Amino acid sequence: MGTLDNFLNSITTGTGLEPINSVYAHTDHSYSGCDIRAVVTDSRTGSSRIIGNLATISYSIHREVVPVRSLGRTYPKAFTRAQRTIAGTLVFTIFDRYALYDVASVKSKYDNGVGESAFSLLGDQMAPFDVYCMFQNELGDISQLNIYGIQLIDEGQVMSINDIFTESTHSYVAQDIDVMYPKSLGPIQQAPALLNPSTIFTFDTASGNAIKTNAPNPTIQSNIVPGPPNLGQQ
Repeated sequence: MGTLDNFLNSITTGTGLEPINSVYAHTDHSYSGCDIRAVVTDSRTGSSRIIGNLATISYSIHREVVPVRSLGRTYPKAFTRAQRTIAGTLVFTIFDRYALYDVASVKSKYDNGVGESAFSLLGDQMAPFDVYCMFQNELGDISQLNIYGIQLIDEGQVMSINDIFTESTHSYVAQDIDVMYPKSLGPIQQAPALLNPSTIFTFDTASGNAIKTNAPNPTIQSNIVPGPPNLGQQ
């Protein structure tokens, strides 16, 4: 058996000459819409419920970037990053009840405003709540996406003879988000080492990994007296 045959056999069987840098050594997993379950949770009481009529959930992250300019320059010298806004939409399929009927069932009755009835809870009356999106396919892969502090700001519904089913769209803003991550690895968190200015990261092209090294701390020699500046005399 030749070298190429050994290489192909190691890819298919996972034994023998396992290639370290091969693109076949890593397996990616994916999900479809039917692999997603959305769970709404009251931020204060912790009560949860699966949202069975949620058809679509989307989010967008926007952050303001402002250029820093100075006199005499056409182009900006730098950019500063300002406030971040997390927003999106919730689209519900309408069956025989209000779109937020199941959501309101887990919310506290004290979420309503002054003089408003808790039994006719509208989206803009609700206190912030969390939505957890759970992904699980037929292969057993599990991932999760969390959106925290959702506040509904707009809602609308269209009923027409031209629509085969009815949907209700709700716009929201949120306080924070955990982007999609595998349950086996956990959410992305910034390592404390990244905050250390003496830590240097280099990329190893052979292994494809980031290597962390600590730079020596600079020392200040107080016995050195700076001399006069060099005026470039000729």
